[in-house]
Amino acid sequence: MELRLSLFAALLVALAGCGNNRAAGTNGNSDGGMAVTASCADPATACGAECVDLQNDPANCGDCGHACDAAHVEHALCLAGTCAYDDCASGFADCDGDVANGCEQATTNDVANCGGCGIVCAPDNGTSATCTGGICGYTKCAAGFGDCDGDAANGCETDLGTDNANCGMCGNACGGGTVCGGGVCGLVCAGTLTLCGTGAGAFCTLTDDDPENCGSCGHSCTPLHVDNKACSQGQCGYHQCATNYGDCDGDPTNGCETCLTCTLTNCGGCGIDCTAVHTTDLTCSDSGTCAWTTCAAGWGDCDGSTANGCETDILHDDTHCGASCMPCTAGLHCNGGACS
Repeated sequence: MELRLSLFAALLVALAGCGNNRAAGTNGNSDGGMAVTASCADPATACGAECVDLQNDPANCGDCGHACDAAHVEHALCLAGTCAYDDCASGFADCDGDVANGCEQATTNDVANCGGCGIVCAPDNGTSATCTGGICGYTKCAAGFGDCDGDAANGCETDLGTDNANCGMCGNACGGGTVCGGGVCGLVCAGTLTLCGTGAGAFCTLTDDDPENCGSCGHSCTPLHVDNKACSQGQCGYHQCATNYGDCDGDPTNGCETCLTCTLTNCGGCGIDCTAVHTTDLTCSDSGTCAWTTCAAGWGDCDGSTANGCETDILHDDTHCGASCMPCTAGLHCNGGACS
């Protein structure tokens, strides 16, 4: 620009010198019938009544009457007989590189040349790019994004779904121990802890030993008939069976599934069968023991053990004959429960 202005100053000096060389033609001005033609010294050229330098005169550049009229420039110039200019007017630029037409491009509202040639407005994550006053902008942010830095030129630069400083909306920062996910601040679980739940209901837990989230979130242990349910290495279990119940199938996940006072096959403990024979009312008592009260006809409990029931055939046993279980002597035999 300094070079262009210096040439412009030189042009003004040259024009001033040319005026001093102007003289009336042979026909003079007295009769008014003849045009006045200047008489000019080199390097000036007569253009009518004026002496001009065709190399530097913007009104007569390269030829008389050829005016430099480049659009949207601060000053039109003539350099070495060719039209030029010193600088573009504010809001315009010479984007085609042709000095003859000056600064043809408006740059204040063109989204393809916003503020300068080739500056294309393409705001991040914004819809409908705009150019206002030579500055790029946008009409609206795309869903899930925000213009949190207040700079319309770079559009909607912030992902509101994952930005911890702008979670869900600009300026909404997630507190300590939380992270932004899906536009909502949530817990961050350290180490071996697992994040369970969502939103305000989120929590961290160790799924290896949490009976309400055993092995995975929401998997609650429900063992039967135990004092306390438990979780070990992600598998459901229990601490101790409730009274009169046992884990007879060996599966800790379902707890103590077997009643030890309800059946003859697990009476008082797993696998304990009531084997009292020849009884009429064999049961497993509330205390978990095999019980009976009456022997079947012809049988007696001669050994005094209730566990094996009525083991003796008192109708035919010579050593335990009859209801009294007495032995037959003197060579007698037990016949129908009596010695004879």
